[in-house]
Amino acid sequence: MQTRLRAIAPLVVVKILSYIQDYILKKLNKLMQGASNEPSVANV
Repeated sequence: MQTRLRAIAPLVVVKILSYIQDYILKKLNKLMQGASNEPSVANV
């Protein structure tokens, strides 16, 4: 059981990381779109 967990764990971590990355990218896209609409935010 322990060895199976060790084999699966990296796959789970990769899945979680890719999910987090996707979430952050979507958030950044929304922020960038908002910044382009507001010059004061874009300057920061």
